[in-house]
Amino acid sequence: MNLSFEFSNQFKEAVACHQKGNDSDAVNLYTRILKVYPDHSPSLVNLGTLLRQKKKYSTAKLIYEMALSLRPDDSRILSNYGNLLVDMKLFEEAEQVHAKACELDSDNIENIYNAGIVPFFDNRPAEALGYFNKALQRNPRHYFARWNSAIAHLQLGDYIAGFRGYELRMDHPGIRRNNYKIQRWDGKAYPDHVLLLTTEQGFGDVIQFARFIPCITHLFKSVIVEVRAELVRLLQSIDSNITVIERGQPVSFVDYQFPLLSLPHRLGMSLDTIPRNIPYLHIEAPADRDLPTFCVSV
Repeated sequence: MNLSFEFSNQFKEAVACHQKGNDSDAVNLYTRILKVYPDHSPSLVNLGTLLRQKKKYSTAKLIYEMALSLRPDDSRILSNYGNLLVDMKLFEEAEQVHAKACELDSDNIENIYNAGIVPFFDNRPAEALGYFNKALQRNPRHYFARWNSAIAHLQLGDYIAGFRGYELRMDHPGIRRNNYKIQRWDGKAYPDHVLLLTTEQGFGDVIQFARFIPCITHLFKSVIVEVRAELVRLLQSIDSNITVIERGQPVSFVDYQFPLLSLPHRLGMSLDTIPRNIPYLHIEAPADRDLPTFCVSV
């Protein structure tokens, strides 16, 4: 449906607001257009996408269904609708929708990738890999297909491929990067040098990956690990040969730096060789407090 000049400008403005993150203005503009042109599918699709982003799934589902009633064979609408159904954990329905999208446009990389999202979130990683690999055959640089392939490999216990792909996290714009102008460790032994291990994610990730620290302490004169203040005492219990400092604290006399979460890839860890020294974290009560000693098993 062609919009009048006035509403055509409003649609452009709504899209601009949507792209800038001005969600309330975008919703108001899309709604205003649809009151006059209820069959304007682009406004319906964009409004459904925005509502999905705001996790208003039930309303978004109604909007997408209205758009599909107008354009039932639009594979892009079907694919986006299928993603919404995944968010709602309606996996069986989502699978049918994505299958139809792929049938209508089998060459569309996003349709193929999105179809893989269904088994990925439905705990079927091997099946998801099939779709992601098809998408990567058409575009080997597809970031999300590569990333989710890595996670699927990890879920399947293929740690070699999984941790290799997990290095993609460093390309994500939201990842924390340190500002140290220090050479990255190349994996070799440097018994006269000092290594700084950096952390970029939350408590759980740091605690899980801390098990790899003892695997490299013998390669250096000393190892320094920077973590958030809350984890300093906990991680110090891993190995007496390491120094744990609070993130942001000045460091000096460091020769190399390396991300903690990249250690299993650098070390070539597999399901058979991953460290199993459990418990590897211990917390003891401070000397001035009458608390029981306990340990944490991870």
